[in-house]
Amino acid sequence: MSVDGKTQTDVERCSADSDIEEPVLSRDGKSVLFLGCWNKDAPDGGEYAVKAYIDGRIVQLNMNASAGVWIDGSQAVISDSVGTVHLVDFSESPARVSVVKRLESDVRTVDVNPSGRDVVALSARKEGSLGTGKTYAIVISLQSGSEKQVPLPERASAAFWKSDDELVVEAGDQWLTVDTATARTIDRRPRPAESQLSSRAEGHCRLIDSVDAIMVGWCAEAGRVVGWDVEGKASTIVTVSEDGSSAAVSIASDLVADSIN
Repeated sequence: MSVDGKTQTDVERCSADSDIEEPVLSRDGKSVLFLGCWNKDAPDGGEYAVKAYIDGRIVQLNMNASAGVWIDGSQAVISDSVGTVHLVDFSESPARVSVVKRLESDVRTVDVNPSGRDVVALSARKEGSLGTGKTYAIVISLQSGSEKQVPLPERASAAFWKSDDELVVEAGDQWLTVDTATARTIDRRPRPAESQLSSRAEGHCRLIDSVDAIMVGWCAEAGRVVGWDVEGKASTIVTVSEDGSSAAVSIASDLVADSIN
């Protein structure tokens, strides 16, 4: 992992392997969250925790997190396993945690828009007596906590801000651009097949971010982070390995923006 421009084999090792550890880099690449650490030394046999690497120190937060994103190098938005969205300030000791919104639903991804005013939480909410699940992009004001539900045309697995008003959404075998004001899908393109990158690869690339209108995907079997421009032209941002099927990947969006501009 590269943090502060230095290659490090381990920034912090979880006390026990939970098989779901997920890194989340800040925009400048200088801070990192580790979601899904298992703290085996906690009472009652252990608990999940979040660990943050910031300013050369490790801060632990006892929380079973489902998703997280940095606002800057010290503040992050983290959703927990029961659908509560938190604002965490790691610059304070201990870290200051405040509740932004209690969604009480499964939150799959969170992302903060370029202005830093709103967070989008991709949430599956149950409706009706049969508990039918529908997926929404829930736009939440970080200042007031007010929310707006944007129904998505198809079940989605990830959503990231393309601009302050538009989202890029991974839904099945497609990547969609959705206007949050109207909930209208304004662009639809096939989810990229990894076979376009490597003859050995068979799967599809997974959407992991949107940077300056570039859709960024992690193509695990090909071991590459790839960007697609508005015309669909692909360019490899970095090759991680020949096969990264078991890797968990996060990008520093500001550094990616510098590399593609």
